[in-house]
Amino acid sequence: MTNIIADKGYLAVKPQLTANTPVIPSIFLPYITDSVITNQNFVRDMRLFGIDWSGLDILRGAKEHSGSIEFYLDPFTTAHFLNMGMKKGTTTNDGGTPPVYTHPFTAEDSKLYTIEFSVGGYYTRRYFDVRLNTLDISIDNGKIKGTANIQAGGEWSVRNLKTALSGAVTSLTFDQKYSNYPAKGLVAGDILKIGSVEVTILTVSADFQSVTFASTSITASAGTPVYLKCQIPSYAGKRPVFMFENMIIGSGANATEANTNATCTKQTQVNDITFSFNNNLLTEPLSGDDCGPRNIQATVKEASLTIRRLFSDISQVQKWINAEKQAFVIKILGTYGNNTTREELKIIINNAKLITNNNPINQGGFVYDEQEFAVLYDEDDAQAIKVELSNLEDGSDY
Repeated sequence: MTNIIADKGYLAVKPQLTANTPVIPSIFLPYITDSVITNQNFVRDMRLFGIDWSGLDILRGAKEHSGSIEFYLDPFTTAHFLNMGMKKGTTTNDGGTPPVYTHPFTAEDSKLYTIEFSVGGYYTRRYFDVRLNTLDISIDNGKIKGTANIQAGGEWSVRNLKTALSGAVTSLTFDQKYSNYPAKGLVAGDILKIGSVEVTILTVSADFQSVTFASTSITASAGTPVYLKCQIPSYAGKRPVFMFENMIIGSGANATEANTNATCTKQTQVNDITFSFNNNLLTEPLSGDDCGPRNIQATVKEASLTIRRLFSDISQVQKWINAEKQAFVIKILGTYGNNTTREELKIIINNAKLITNNNPINQGGFVYDEQEFAVLYDEDDAQAIKVELSNLEDGSDY
């Protein structure tokens, strides 16, 4: 048996037009690792069967599809994770050659995505109706790292043949051991593998029991696994990773002042920083969600900011004592997209107040402000946060 190397895997994504309507992901994003799984919530069948043993079988509960994806932020990859968790506004461009496009994102309901993980280039795990639950942005050895926790409405990876196949066939039917709608998640154009044979789906039946394809000679018994073939990834849009050394932070009494101060000469320098955004997705099971769309909606959104910086004066302690509003603009500068405009990630925090402000004393070391901010809604600006991403993409894929 040949062992499978994880590095041959990939992550592919694409926005869906509507809920419960998967697509073939065609945008490939470089990433570090993932922990996205399907939890079938199996438990022992503890009904009484007249035996003195703990169960004869296991019972499936409500399926849950969730987990985290770690990646380095860059102007290309970051856009899709933002689009997965926030609402994109109208894209503009600077009119340069080539144009640099700016995409605004606000804390409103996002688009749904279909995403795929290639398992070492062997088979594919597809998740659809995907939405971002949380996004944590932190520093990893000088690089800007993101950790996106996602929730999905459904999954397709491996199913079983319901009946044997022999000779030239044009369709196959799946059994219902995993789901009453076993073909839900497949679309026309998908390539399935049955043993060493490959077929390209022409249609998926309306009842999600079977698929059709061009006449193909197949010999396979009932119960044979059928799985999604991996795509050949392409990374034409790959961009340099955002770096901590290119992060410029402006602070002030409001967002306008913070933006003015987000320059090399007026910046607030920090030693470490973490920004966290949370959609607090509602993922309660619903009746009929095996055939219909699962309700994955954002509830009350929230964000937080932690900063570690050298202590210089009493001002931050005073702001903590007084529960005083502060605003931040975090700019992470990329390379120039044209002669005048850089690619850039800009996070605007309109209203932040200190929850904790510690000045720990350690022998032989400097004193730091170690701070945790609650990011709050700002009534004057009518928002809590806004994110703007400038890159070389026209936004049609978002």
